[in-house]
Amino acid sequence: MRNEFRINEICKKKGITLKQLAEGVNIHPVSFTQALSDKGNPTFETLSKIASFLRVDLSELFKPSTPTIELNKWEIYDSKDVITFRKLDGKYGALSNMSKQFGVELFDIKFIASEILYIIGGFKDKSIQEELLKENNPTKAKRIFRHGDYLRKYWRKDWNNFNIDWMKFCIIQKYKQNPQWVDLLNSTNDKMILEDTTMQTGVSSSFWGAKDLLRRTILSNKRNLLKSKNLSKGQIDIELEKIYTTVGDGYYQGVNNMGKLLTMLRDNNGILNYTLPNDIYILGNKII
Repeated sequence: MRNEFRINEICKKKGITLKQLAEGVNIHPVSFTQALSDKGNPTFETLSKIASFLRVDLSELFKPSTPTIELNKWEIYDSKDVITFRKLDGKYGALSNMSKQFGVELFDIKFIASEILYIIGGFKDKSIQEELLKENNPTKAKRIFRHGDYLRKYWRKDWNNFNIDWMKFCIIQKYKQNPQWVDLLNSTNDKMILEDTTMQTGVSSSFWGAKDLLRRTILSNKRNLLKSKNLSKGQIDIELEKIYTTVGDGYYQGVNNMGKLLTMLRDNNGILNYTLPNDIYILGNKII
């Protein structure tokens, strides 16, 4: 059984064998053992059934987390144990890379948001970098410059080899230059920070953040219902926002690399180790 689980321990305390547990959740004992092995990957539904049968909270199936944060690892997070950010105008919205509340400056070049600096690192072409800097909306910039010909023809082919380290560089600059942002970051205390990407689409949304999948399903169904009533997008968004925090199961699933990096940045007082290629230039200025 995988080391992070306490299922064996809980079963022994309750006088239940793993075979009985497997039968109790209607899973063949062999399949059950495989799912919980080091090479297995039990679904959220399976873990929920196990917790329900054992009459424990889902989080109790796992051993207490260690201080070590593992990037690029898919995990399940209890909402009670994390600080989330989602809307830019929310309490912790300025933690988002998309927020323009705290910008960054390098080589006398002003970046309205750390996301702009992050995206620029994906291009070698100076003219594209200049074009990107003219965009005043980080979300729109991502939509334009991370798609189409920009992505196919001009985006760095080695991007996935250093994108995490480049993100570290970007948020370190934000930390160094914005004391008020550091205060906001530190106000999360010792909790894991999580970017709530529940209603976002695309692979990167689960890579950088995490989702409450039940909430996503409920809100998607509600959206479809409201669409059938011919409500405008703005009206639909208002109605969904009214119920956002009232639905879902309180558990997030995803890699949450953005939240993890922010947590590490906070816990290490603005220091993160990174290694970058030696050919990153911002408008001709070399990043060293």
